[in-house]
Amino acid sequence: MILLHEFCKMKNHFFKLYFNATLFKKQCLFTNCNMITKILLFILFLNAFIGFTTGQTSHANKKRELRGLVKVEINGKYGFVDDNGTEVIPVKYDYIGKFEWGKAKVKQNNYIGFIDKEGREIIPPKYSNIGKFKKGVAKVYVIVYKEEKEESSSEILRPKYEDKEKGKKMEPIKLYGLIDEDGMEVVPPKYHQISQFSGGRAKVCLNHLYGFINREGDELVAPKYEHIGPFDEYGWAKVTINSLIGFIDDDGNEIVAPRYDYIGKFSDGRAKVKYNELWGFIDEMGNEIVPVKYDNVRNFKNGKAKFNKKGVKGFLDKYGNEVITSKKT
Repeated sequence: MILLHEFCKMKNHFFKLYFNATLFKKQCLFTNCNMITKILLFILFLNAFIGFTTGQTSHANKKRELRGLVKVEINGKYGFVDDNGTEVIPVKYDYIGKFEWGKAKVKQNNYIGFIDKEGREIIPPKYSNIGKFKKGVAKVYVIVYKEEKEESSSEILRPKYEDKEKGKKMEPIKLYGLIDEDGMEVVPPKYHQISQFSGGRAKVCLNHLYGFINREGDELVAPKYEHIGPFDEYGWAKVTINSLIGFIDDDGNEIVAPRYDYIGKFSDGRAKVKYNELWGFIDEMGNEIVPVKYDNVRNFKNGKAKFNKKGVKGFLDKYGNEVITSKKT
């Protein structure tokens, strides 16, 4: 609510403008001023009247953004009052954004939330940031601090939610989650990263391991892989565990368990695989059609692939049958 002394300051400001205008008028009468001077005098009074009625001062700024309400700023805090000066939205926020679809982003004590036009906190200011809503959900994060690993725990990160302890250097950690437009947490802030949704799923990271969630927050793939590559034309993505490579499908099922050092691109329905410096082939279903036992192989072409095994060279068909062309003597 605008205080009485603020009103008095505005009144004094208007009086000063009136006094200066009166003095200017006397000077004009004395010098037989023309019509242009009288017009300038009228503009001066008009500006004074507008400045008074809007109540703009250096101590209390107001901006009409909602019908029947006026945005006010007092001592760096923002809120809304009605035309009677009654506080509708408390003047306590460090920032109030533009109202869109009936709600506005607010900031209080470095935390972000949302309010409606009645001042109700739809989402209490408790997040370090809230992203844009897309298809009903928005990414949020909180800043926590890394605690020393306990000897009996296998967790890499054990975040604590209170402020930094004095005298201790603690690493800030961002934990990400998802909320819906009603402020309900679809995913509580627990992941170290959540990527953009694509195809109804988003890649998540927890303790340097990756997985997938859907828009409902369900884990389609638990965060257990060191790396998840892009999905190819078959709907497969390369994954790694302990530096060994495998494949998952777009539902998160392991088509090929991570057990190879290398998996090549498919050619003629087969892909080269390597483990412990030996080579073989898998088919498009992930089955190991040709055992990993060759020193070297080439990609399949027209149903055949060259091989070399301990000096024995030849061709393989798609099912691993050998046609020997030369032997080491």
